[in-house]
Amino acid sequence: MKPRDLPVPALFVVETKDGSPVWEAKWRSSGEQVKRRLGPALLRRRPADDRSAGDGWRARWEVPVTRSGRPQRGKDGTLGVDEAIALAGELVDHVEVQRAAQRREADRIAALGGHDPTLAEAAGIWLDNRERVKGLRISTLREYRSVVDVHLLTSPHLAGPIAGITTGKVIDWRDELDARRDEEGERIVSRRTINKARMVLHRIFEFACRPIDQKGYGLLLNPVKHCEPLGEEPAPEREPLTPGEVMLVVGALRAGSHRAARARGGATSRKPEAQVERDRESEQDAAMVMLLAFCGLRVGEAAALSWRHIEFASSRLRIDRSWNSTNLVETPTKAGEARWTVVPDQVAAVLDGLSRRPYFTGRDDLVFCSAVGKHVDLRAFRRRFRAACEAAGIDRHMRVHDLRPGATTDLRSVFDADAVRKLVGHKDARTAQRYAHARDQSDAAARWTKYLDDMIGAGE
Repeated sequence: MKPRDLPVPALFVVETKDGSPVWEAKWRSSGEQVKRRLGPALLRRRPADDRSAGDGWRARWEVPVTRSGRPQRGKDGTLGVDEAIALAGELVDHVEVQRAAQRREADRIAALGGHDPTLAEAAGIWLDNRERVKGLRISTLREYRSVVDVHLLTSPHLAGPIAGITTGKVIDWRDELDARRDEEGERIVSRRTINKARMVLHRIFEFACRPIDQKGYGLLLNPVKHCEPLGEEPAPEREPLTPGEVMLVVGALRAGSHRAARARGGATSRKPEAQVERDRESEQDAAMVMLLAFCGLRVGEAAALSWRHIEFASSRLRIDRSWNSTNLVETPTKAGEARWTVVPDQVAAVLDGLSRRPYFTGRDDLVFCSAVGKHVDLRAFRRRFRAACEAAGIDRHMRVHDLRPGATTDLRSVFDADAVRKLVGHKDARTAQRYAHARDQSDAAARWTKYLDDMIGAGE
């Protein structure tokens, strides 16, 4: 509401039970009379026979003035007439803004069919939009849904109608997550996770602020906007495996050392056909570890690799899809685009060995497959990798994904930044602009092969 549209309040005086004067203001708003009490009045009662001031409250009350003739300012909790007039104007402004907001809120709820949606409903519509319109990856949608279910919908601070969630409630939610500790005093939820949940909540409210005719809820304000993200603890640095350590893990896989613990527990079958399958699996695991460590693929990209993607003659392979082991579907790569990467001779040799197996070597067959030609079980592969690291004497916790930053680090020793970005599939527009002209990479595989030979030889 604009200032010129605000009604002008009328000032009057009422008496309390003990006869003390009190200021009140009244005005008309949208055809209704609004009345508000302002506070004790600094007035003197006129004598009963004095009617010189005219009608209204001035007929009964006299305004004390200073020596200069100005109305006295309030004291001891009372309000002078000038202060009462100023306060009445501020009160009209405040009340009218509130009433206008209430009318807009009533109109909004009426447009929504009389139902004020909850955060769960808003999150559901936002996720559906991300999936259908934005086409987000299944893994990203799964992560967002997990954040909503685990960190947002379980909080009492975010319960009830979405319009009733204020910035104060969002801050209380954030601080409560930040204060959670286990019995040893360690954080239950990291600040990075809290900030990620805050980001998801912010995007849900941004979508809810859309007009109703644009599938939003017509909210006027996003309460997450003024809830600041928390300062994050520095992420612990993981020391990647060196090429020599990678080969130790590969050796443990080929020798079957990672199966020793299971064998002692009696969980491993001794049937000849089972042993053949274990040997095949171990050799395939070794090849997959080398591919991840020396070519920088993501594990899902390696699992989706088929023989038609590999060009042995030019020492390169094409990555254009990824295997989602949770939803059991193939999806585009994380960057959403295909790429080529170099294959050093060390990796080409083990892939050539796999290509000579008696089955599943057609163009569309998977390079890394199960006994029946299906996608490998990546969870089982991760368990075998961790066991192989332990058997190889690696004294730090390693994940399969840690092979990728290790490959990136080593690739930077040979290639320029833009070439590495393209080889490993990092989608970074700023880097692409900074290095618009990459040097010729026709000898890339040869240079990478020589570097690995030197590094592996130094570790032996």
